[in-house]
Amino acid sequence: MSDRADDRDQAIARLLLATHLPFLAMVWAVFAAAVLVLVIGIDLLGTVTRSVWDPAVSMVRWFALGYGVYLINRLLPVYVAHGRTRREFLRSVALFVVVAAAVVGGLLTIGFALEAVLYRVMDWPHGVEAERLFHSSGQYPLVFLSYWAMLVTWTTIGLLLGAGFYRSGGNELVAVVLALAMVAVTGYGIGFNGLPFVGAVLGVAEVPLAVTLALCLAGLLPGAAATWAMARDVPIRNRTT
Repeated sequence: MSDRADDRDQAIARLLLATHLPFLAMVWAVFAAAVLVLVIGIDLLGTVTRSVWDPAVSMVRWFALGYGVYLINRLLPVYVAHGRTRREFLRSVALFVVVAAAVVGGLLTIGFALEAVLYRVMDWPHGVEAERLFHSSGQYPLVFLSYWAMLVTWTTIGLLLGAGFYRSGGNELVAVVLALAMVAVTGYGIGFNGLPFVGAVLGVAEVPLAVTLALCLAGLLPGAAATWAMARDVPIRNRTT
């Protein structure tokens, strides 16, 4: 029975990956082109003094949040209507988020590396935000880890908010409070701060990598558990439009 459930979960995850990864790759290509145009514009109108890709990637977290909301609000009812259980869908989405975040994180890391090559050719300084886990263009494992953790974290926040607001009945407040806690704890750990006061007391560069991973888990696990609790038996709404 367990093997059959695992097969069903993997089948849903494979379907999600097959249908969404091409779209995500296309979005990355548009994003990369937009950053390149921005770099050229800055060079024409002023002076390029630091990485443009680095702060631009921090905006991707909002896309990840919206994607998490979409998975719950739009796709969960569709899959349940086609005979999948809520729990099957949630387990599959967890696998999808981890794998898709790794793929997109890899693409974002490639973009950062390509920008580093361009900056080297043009003799521009390739500085990044002080709060990041990485401090130079050569620290690609840390770059990938930061991007992957950011995507997993913010997609999970989106799942949490989507579940809370979809279920309603007071769960919205719980979801918002937990989401803010996740932003504070994990943002401080991975170097993508979502709140202005996070990181003001101690720089992220001073936090050991093991502590960073612990902070990520401390923020992710309660959010994931709350999402599961809210969505595993949520009533499906009938759409009238």
